[in-house]
Amino acid sequence: MIADHDVLSTSGPDTGRPDWAVNPRLVLDGSNHLVSEEYRKLKSLLIQLMGSAPGQNLIGVTSSIGGEGKSLTALNLALALAQEHDRRTLIMDADLRKPSIANYLGTPGKKGVAQYLEGNAGLDELLVPAGVGNLTLLPAGEFNRNPVEYFSSRRMKELLLQLKERFHDGYIVVDSSPVLPFAESRILARLVDGVVYVVREGRTTLGNIETGLESLSQCNLLGLVYNGATPAGLGGSYHFYYDKYRYRYDREPNGTQTGSPPAGLVEGARETAARKGTA
Repeated sequence: MIADHDVLSTSGPDTGRPDWAVNPRLVLDGSNHLVSEEYRKLKSLLIQLMGSAPGQNLIGVTSSIGGEGKSLTALNLALALAQEHDRRTLIMDADLRKPSIANYLGTPGKKGVAQYLEGNAGLDELLVPAGVGNLTLLPAGEFNRNPVEYFSSRRMKELLLQLKERFHDGYIVVDSSPVLPFAESRILARLVDGVVYVVREGRTTLGNIETGLESLSQCNLLGLVYNGATPAGLGGSYHFYYDKYRYRYDREPNGTQTGSPPAGLVEGARETAARKGTA
């Protein structure tokens, strides 16, 4: 369930060109300052949301369907965290069906999560320095069984516990498969400390978003990242959708408001109103 302070809205502007085709590591690429700054804001907000509780450092990233930018969001969030001087960060590619993080980073990725879960490799031989700050990669590897079997296994829980211990002083970002097509992503969402849900404007439907969020109702949903946002999108149906959820969870049945609206949504609404000349 989305609480009043749990909704994120980072509106990375759509510049009309596929930035990832030039350089998927947008946080490090100075060609699009606005987008890289949004990732840094997301990093800061997530650090606040995760709090200072010991052991709360495992962040899952998913979306309703493919093509919404979840892998790029996971990668750039991890890069932003790794740039913190005292933050060791791991990015784990858990999208076994369509792994991409190793390719984005230009590192080997034939062995990884799948080989560990099969019992064919130890963790030490699978961790790969990403060559960026304090970032380490755990690739997906090549799988031979249904990923649902992997993720529901005892070894999956053991893997996550080992990672939390090794990176206890930093963060672990897990790129998961989309929640609607694949059951393993919903299993993984229950094992992480918090979930970031990526929505790309114009890519999915409100029905898909609602169904996806409902499937994660038993998980700690940290918030939503609105990817590729345009002023029209912020002022249109997607913004209404977020506003609807804010209303649903921020108000008691008698209409009394129980919390302040998320700052990101307020800023997005003000920006849209200003562009339309209504503010």
